[in-house]
Formats: sequence, C-alpha cells, structure tokens
Amino acid sequence: MKSARIAVVGDVHHGPPTATKRGEQALSLLDDVVRAIEVDKPDLVLDMGDRINDIDPQTDRRLAREVGNVFRRITAPRVHLLGNHDMCFMDREANEEALGTSVAHQVRDLGVWRMVVFQPTVEIRRPGGFAPIGAADLAWLRNVLVSSDQPSLVVSHVPVSGHSMESNYYFQGRAEFSTYPNRDEVLGILDNASAPIAWLSGHVHWNTFIRIAGIPHLTIQSLSESFTSGGQAAGAWGTLTLSAEGIDLSLRGLDPFHVKLPMPRRGPKRWPMRPD
Repeated sequence: MKSARIAVVGDVHHGPPTATKRGEQALSLLDDVVRAIEVDKPDLVLDMGDRINDIDPQTDRRLAREVGNVFRRITAPRVHLLGNHDMCFMDREANEEALGTSVAHQVRDLGVWRMVVFQPTVEIRRPGGFAPIGAADLAWLRNVLVSSDQPSLVVSHVPVSGHSMESNYYFQGRAEFSTYPNRDEVLGILDNASAPIAWLSGHVHWNTFIRIAGIPHLTIQSLSESFTSGGQAAGAWGTLTLSAEGIDLSLRGLDPFHVKLPMPRRGPKRWPMRPD
C-alpha cells in the first residue's frame, strides 16, 4: 500500500495584526504556500484552522472568503479544520461557504493510514477556557477508532495532549485555553483503541512533540506567528508523510521542525498499573 504525502499549514490568522501575529502578511504568505503546493503536488492538503483574526460578523465573512479564495486554487483534495477564531462570529455553514467544502467530522483513506478529521466544539468561555467536547462527538470518535484496525492520524484544531505551556506566549498560566477540560475522556478513548494512533493539532502556535501512553501528539507553528521567530512571521508550513514505516513531519519557514517517528504500537497503550 502506498504512502501519503500531506501538505500542512495552519493558523493563518488573516486580518489586522496583533502583538505577535503578522495578520497583515497572512494572505500573501498563504499565496506563496499555495504556489509551492501546486508545484509539490501532495496527495492532500490539511489546513489546521484559525484562518482569520476575528473582528465582527461582516468582517469575518469577508476575511474568510479571501482566505477561501486562495485555498480554492489548490487542485489536490483539501481538509479544513474549524478554529476558535473561525467560529467566533461565524457558524459551520458560513465556513463551508467560504471554503467551498465540508467542515464536518470525516474519515479519509490514505492507503496505509487513514485521517480521522475530528471537529468538536471550539467554543471559548471567558472565564473558563474551552467548552468541553460533547458526548455525541466523543461517541463518534470512539466508534471510528474501534471500528478499524487501520492506523489512524487524528487531526483537530485544539490539542488534547495537555502538554506543558511553559514559555508559550499565549498559554503560559492559561492552560485552560490550550486544551479541553475533558481531555482525559479523549485520552481514555485512545487507550482502548487497538490500532496505531497519532494526533496532530494547531492552535498553540508552536512546534511540539510528546508521547502519551505511546501515542505521539504533535502541534505545528502558525503561518503568521512571530513570537518564536524574532518578530518576523514564521511562514510555517510543511509536509507530513504517512507510510508503513511511520510518520515524517518536516516544516519549513523561520521556525523549522522535523520529526521522524516509527509506526506507533498496536494493542494496549498504557503500561500496567504498578502494584502498591
């Protein structure tokens, strides 16, 4: 069975600049990425969400259409995740209209692997952080992961690893805005899946890799973020290769990142409990 090459870009944040997001450069940066993707000809293009810097309903629809028009030039199949900024003043239907494609839960067969596109709530409550993932979404994920023995790459905008946010510009001391309050329920679902699993997210604006119970969790840098790249937009995007050997993620730009991992193990994910 063939390997799959996926072009990955995320957290475009088109719109007015903020303290560290070069939103005014985002559309130009995305245009460069799309030109490179059309030369590279991947099997699939994955957008990790947060395509805009939210302002108000009317402005957000315009910004989303502008980003969508650039993505529509891509000839390869596209998968788009819903980010919290995308959903602040818009609903799923408005995002689908801007992008010209579905933003629902879905499963994509990629040969050796499959991509599990997980689109739970991205609602943020202030104070409080992210709303919990709903029971119906958890049931969908559980059913998908136990129904197949095929290795699965789960993709979501918000990470579920709950890894440390120490030194993160946005989330140090504000971890409730970096993951879901019921992430342990998600990790429990992953524990009970027998097939190999990996998880890829955006949202936290940095490149990370951590293993939890043998499952690799990765996050990627934002296209227009500058807090790790000396005040200049990172221009982060890259290629994810999924094969029988495992996972190879290589990101370009001013915050380069490369991780090569063997195929995650099958069977029980956690060590047996240590006797007291």
